[in-house]
Amino acid sequence: MFFWGSYLETGHPAVDSQHKKLFLIVSELSGTIRGDGPPPNLAEIFSDLTSYAETHFRFEEELFAESGLSPEAMSRHSQEHAAFVERLRAVIGSPALRSTRDVGNILNMLMHWLVQHVLSFDHELARSLRKSSGKPDPAEELSVESFLISALMESERRFRDLANAFNVLIWVGTEDERFFVNDAWRELCGLSGGDPSAPTWQDVVHPDDQARYRAALAEARARLTSTAVEYRVVDVDGVWRWVRETVTPRLVAGRVVGLSGSAFSMWHVMTFDALLQTIEQRIADEVSSQTKHLLELSSRDALTGLFNRRFLDRYLNERCRLLTETRVPLALAFIDIDDFKQINDSFGHDAGDAVLRYTAGRIGEMVRRTDIAARFGGDEFCVVLEGCDVGQAALIAEKLRSAVAGRKARPDIPVCVSIGVAVLGPGENCASLLHRADQALLLAKRDGKNCMRVG
Repeated sequence: MFFWGSYLETGHPAVDSQHKKLFLIVSELSGTIRGDGPPPNLAEIFSDLTSYAETHFRFEEELFAESGLSPEAMSRHSQEHAAFVERLRAVIGSPALRSTRDVGNILNMLMHWLVQHVLSFDHELARSLRKSSGKPDPAEELSVESFLISALMESERRFRDLANAFNVLIWVGTEDERFFVNDAWRELCGLSGGDPSAPTWQDVVHPDDQARYRAALAEARARLTSTAVEYRVVDVDGVWRWVRETVTPRLVAGRVVGLSGSAFSMWHVMTFDALLQTIEQRIADEVSSQTKHLLELSSRDALTGLFNRRFLDRYLNERCRLLTETRVPLALAFIDIDDFKQINDSFGHDAGDAVLRYTAGRIGEMVRRTDIAARFGGDEFCVVLEGCDVGQAALIAEKLRSAVAGRKARPDIPVCVSIGVAVLGPGENCASLLHRADQALLLAKRDGKNCMRVG
């Protein structure tokens, strides 16, 4: 896009005024191509173009007599005027003039006219007029090349101003170099505004991310399309920050002449994600802890704190099935408080509960860490003794019996227990094991209580 400036003026006010009008039309059509604002009023633009052609060409041809131009130059100039008017009428008369492409065709025609005729022949006419009138030429004469360079510099200046106006990391360059980085990049890297150097990406991209970043640059060039990549860059304080960048190839006539990138910092996003993950993990840990606690409560007897009958049945079934296959010995001690009904009847249910808690406490103190002690129901308890043969199980059961009888639940309430022991046999299930331990317990009761028997 071109912008009017004093360096475009011929020095003839009327001619310059007419040229400026053409520049305004070109700018309006260029804005349409870029999508800036509403579509133009084509009828109004054609009217302006027609007015420009009629006024400008008639005025210039009136100046020919004063210019001192050769007849050949004046003839060529008039022919170009006529050709422009003919092309303009053809465009205006086109019934298919509807799309942006059509507007682009008009713009191309005007740009060609502006560069090839206005900036060439019209300036030649202006020089001839100044020479005929004895006026000196300006110190600097504008060439077509100078004009294009000036327009490019103006476009670059506007691009830089725009790039620096947003808090987005923008660069222009190649796979290996950065020709331009905006103020956001400079601030991130700690470069001063007067420092013309641009940091190479190898200096700021995390070593672990460089291969992935180079692959993204190569992909954008090879596929001729934008590619997104996330990587870490080091800031002025030495902190690694995550950014998400879109790399876009810069194309001229379908050929890649460079790359550009626009990125935004993911620092706050990553920080939020990390915080969210921490919160989610804490919630998960809390839920897991509460679940374990609830499972523990659901597996425990409320009065004694030992495992309950439901847990015992499940555990015993699992262990019997597994240990039968592995041939690891398993024993079961069935424990019953002697004369418990008499204690309840004589001292009340509170005393009975105290006896249950006392007995459970003594059992819990005496069993090994690998053993499972549970309240079977009422005044009966079970201890699962894994890895014990008959002799070892009998020894542990006798220690349990002695520990309970060695103390009192209350000074006025002596407590003793009878115990039946059974060891799991080959191919035996837990129901059979429980039955044999129960039969051994009944034998201990018949033998006078406060004793242990093996079934």
